[in-house]
Parts: sequence; structure tokens; C-alpha cells
Amino acid sequence: MKRIYIIFILILAFVATASGTVIETDALKCKPTGIAMSRGGKLFAALHYAGGSKNGICIIHSENQGADWENTAEFANASRGVLWRGFAGELRCFLTIGESICMSVCANPDTTPSAWSEAVPVAKGYCSSSPVVLRNGAILLPVYLFESNGPGV
Repeated sequence: MKRIYIIFILILAFVATASGTVIETDALKCKPTGIAMSRGGKLFAALHYAGGSKNGICIIHSENQGADWENTAEFANASRGVLWRGFAGELRCFLTIGESICMSVCANPDTTPSAWSEAVPVAKGYCSSSPVVLRNGAILLPVYLFESNGPGV
């Protein structure tokens, strides 16, 4: 088991402060891939871990602005986790699993413990960053593929 230090940098009024956590894992690599805040101020971070005997996305949360973190959910075999807060305050995690983008939803992230749904496929491809809401209300999710046929849903 080795320790991996995850550091989050808070930039406020041009001053950066760092807070972090230590994750105990046998994974060889661990990196943050997404961060979001609930309406109630709870922080969530998605971490990708790989190597050793495990590979996937772990979602951790903090109720004290990043001073302490706890494990919330885990998605095996996922390589990317992008967090996004939806219109109703729910948190959505867009996961790249194989060659598919899957989505898991935490309907009420401010409850303890936070419950995440099973990840369900929503598109073919790889998720690269958080969605953007267009003027007409449609949600645009950046996706990329390694083939010439274009995206498939």
C-alpha cells in the first residue's frame, strides 16, 4: 500500500491556497479528473486510479471545504470522471468506461451518505470535460472518438 497525496488549489482573489488528502491505495497512479460543489457547499472530487490490482474512478467528498475527505462511491474500470451539478442540484458524474460514456447521478448530494446510481451508457466515445448549457437549455457534453465515423448514441 502506498500513499498518494491529492492536492486541490483554491484560487481566491489572486491568492492560491492548497488543501489536500492522503489516499491509501495499491494503485500506481492517482489523479483528480473532476470537482464540483453541491448547493449546500459539500465538495466532491473524482479521482482516477490505475495500476496495482485496481483501476477506476473513486468519488470523494468533503463537508469542511477540503480539510478532510471521505470516500463516497467507486466505479471500477472507468478511466475518467467528470462531475457536473445539474439544474435541480443533483450531481452527475460522466464516466468513460471502455469506449462508452456512462452517467451516474447523485440526486441529493447534501444527504449523508450520498447515494449514486449505477452508471448507465449515454454515448459512444470518451468524455473530455464538463458539459455546457446552451442558450436553448440543451446540454452539450464534449466527446471525442478514435474513429472516423463520428459519435454514436
